[in-house]
Amino acid sequence: MPLPSQVNTPVGLTAVHGGQVFFSREPRFWQALDEVMAPGGWILHERSVSALVRHQWLPYPVQHHAELLGLVAHRPTGSAAGGTFLNWCEWQFGSALTAEFFVP
Repeated sequence: MPLPSQVNTPVGLTAVHGGQVFFSREPRFWQALDEVMAPGGWILHERSVSALVRHQWLPYPVQHHAELLGLVAHRPTGSAAGGTFLNWCEWQFGSALTAEFFVP
């Protein structure tokens, strides 16, 4: 059975075989999945998730909506500098979100 997929049981339960949540805005990513998955072998669900930050609901992932907090949106480029968690966070999320969420 291709992964991920699901089966509905006779008693009305849904069993998921495998399972992975993919988040991508890249058409090439979805094209690659279409090429490797069997027809009908995966299920697409639209998901709406928010995080409560500063008494405001922000769409998830928060780092893609930092401007709603008045912060500069950040997109990582190149590779992370140094070998510390702090350096990785600043590379991945930018200094504003790192200060907001990761630094005491």
